[in-house]
Amino acid sequence: MEALGIAVIGSQATHSLGYLSDVLPRVGVILLFHLSTLVSA
Repeated sequence: MEALGIAVIGSQATHSLGYLSDVLPRVGVILLFHLSTLVSA
């Protein structure tokens, strides 16, 4: 039972990590874009 819980947590962690690595670059690009417009303004 313990191993099953660890496996479930592990799969959720890898899933959320994949989600983050997919979303973070887009968020970073958007943030950089907003920062550059603020600096140039």
